[in-house]
Amino acid sequence: MKKTAIALLLILIAAIPAFAAFGSNGQIPGGEPVEYRGLKITSEGVNVIIINRGDKPVKFSAACTFVNERRAEVGDFFIEETTLAPLEQKQFSKVYLKGDAKLSKKAESLRWTIYTLEVQ
Repeated sequence: MKKTAIALLLILIAAIPAFAAFGSNGQIPGGEPVEYRGLKITSEGVNVIIINRGDKPVKFSAACTFVNERRAEVGDFFIEETTLAPLEQKQFSKVYLKGDAKLSKKAESLRWTIYTLEVQ
């Protein structure tokens, strides 16, 4: 019985990455105090809200890459330089998606590249 339980637990742990997908909300690694919300891929491009959670204005620009389970890049988009007031959120709609929209929707994770992050 103990061996069966351990084997079942190992199978469940191994299966977790297969179901992992990027979230529509989250932190941008190294981008504190900037976060994203409402990330959605449509046939017209990417929609995302960028939020400044800090108490000072922030100048921000970045690229976001969709990465599949094999760690291959399947799509990306760019957020142009923008200034966000404290606690401000800006919606970016129909941002050009370079790559495959269907594969990007199924991506396992996101990889952010920050070009500008200046807390003023």
